[in-house]
Amino acid sequence: MENPPIEQAASAILSRQSLCAGGLGQRLLKKNYPQSEVDQVIKSFIARGWLDDRTWAMHRSETLLRRAPISAILLERKLIQEGLDQSQAALFVSELLPTCEEADRLRSRAKQLLGDQYDDPSHIGRIGRRLSREGWTADEIQSVLEELPMATDWDSQA
Repeated sequence: MENPPIEQAASAILSRQSLCAGGLGQRLLKKNYPQSEVDQVIKSFIARGWLDDRTWAMHRSETLLRRAPISAILLERKLIQEGLDQSQAALFVSELLPTCEEADRLRSRAKQLLGDQYDDPSHIGRIGRRLSREGWTADEIQSVLEELPMATDWDSQA
């Protein structure tokens, strides 16, 4: 017996790219499959062990963190954008990234962005804005930038 077209489409999508259940659902809905059939196929794939959001989130997070140190907030946003349920993303990120490592990731990212331009204070504002866009808070950014070996006058930078 041949698989229904929606299962064939779902299998083809997963053969090209690893996705979470929500991401697969989004793709199938874009192909104009009915929501009820999409839900049924996703449940079937989960039962067969072909879809596992936790495993997907772990591998995707490793890939994102390997590219550049990012904040827990940004990691959670990226996982949600790719289809992971918001509550699952929040729980997964809180388990994966303990708070104590957040400052280390921020420090590493700040050093990466700053490069060897420690002596040019004009870069501090640019780096601070970039880190803010990447999801770190102003207090976290200020505390880490103050640790770096450069002269910082935060009153004149504000």
